[in-house]
Amino acid sequence: MSEIISFTETADFYNNMICPKIEKPKKEFNVWKKCKRIHTSKLFDIIVDSKWRDQKIDNLHLLTLCKDFSLCSIRDLRGKDLPYLESIYKNSLDIIEKKYKLKENDLNIYFHYYPGVWLLHLHFVNKNKKDNRKNEMAEGRAHFYDQVIENLKSKSNFYKKTDILVNLNKNRLKNITK
Repeated sequence: MSEIISFTETADFYNNMICPKIEKPKKEFNVWKKCKRIHTSKLFDIIVDSKWRDQKIDNLHLLTLCKDFSLCSIRDLRGKDLPYLESIYKNSLDIIEKKYKLKENDLNIYFHYYPGVWLLHLHFVNKNKKDNRKNEMAEGRAHFYDQVIENLKSKSNFYKKTDILVNLNKNRLKNITK
């Protein structure tokens, strides 16, 4: 297993080193083409994450993929995106509750930063998940939905301007900064 590196990413570092290397989100969306979809609409899709192999409800891990291709990560979110985020959040919760009988308080709901794929997506993970992956939930990787919303309500361009603590696999960091 590769070493994890922690660093504080400034807005300048993101804009100069990361942004120019991000693939077009619509192309990134194709990464998930073969994944099992439990819902599809004009605004978002819900797919089964590849980590949910055993299909036991206790290990549920779903992704809501945003179809607003201007949003690659939380760095692209602004206050104007709140209605969109709140809509996909509420609709995703309704779908998950109907299909899997899990309510909001049964789930960890978060964005990754850095994401594995540069298309804004939201993780819905059963709190009972056995391994609830330390690297997924680690400080600097998981940004919980409620906190993201609060940050955007307090300052519309919060993620454009703020420094973000990042935990990354050393090899991934090398690839990103090439």
